[in-house]
Amino acid sequence: MQAGIGGFMYTPTPRRTPSGVGGALDVSIGGAVTRQLILCGGFGMDVGDTVDSGPKYTSMIFGITANVVYYLPSNFFFGGAIGLGGINADDSKTNSEGNYTNIGSAGPGLFLKAQVGQEWWVSDNWALGAAVRVSFIRAKESDAGPHAPVWTGGTASLLFSTTYN
Repeated sequence: MQAGIGGFMYTPTPRRTPSGVGGALDVSIGGAVTRQLILCGGFGMDVGDTVDSGPKYTSMIFGITANVVYYLPSNFFFGGAIGLGGINADDSKTNSEGNYTNIGSAGPGLFLKAQVGQEWWVSDNWALGAAVRVSFIRAKESDAGPHAPVWTGGTASLLFSTTYN
């Protein structure tokens, strides 16, 4: 599991570049193929308030992925992932019915992730450390028909890392 702070940016239609800073989270489960090679499945997301030309809203970039992570003997690790992801933007305030108004969304689409980090064993089964993660997403706008505009985006995150083995 990894949690921390991340920044995000994406390009919807019309050509704007909403961006923001917020929370970042990765949760994965899997197993060791060798002492150094880990295969796992996971979910990752960055969510936060968005800076754009209009009113304030909340954006989320997320993905469900198949991951591979390789650990060097020093517990320095690097990894990558591929999967399906999406982008969602909601009004920061609820309407009269208590629901958030969806501003726009894209997905499912291609979601890629890469990370590097370092962990240190603190017990027989637990390691703690830090990681840097970047991701990329490319997805068609939801509910916009066969010729829907394509949204692209990405994240960069600094994460606290914990591993149970």
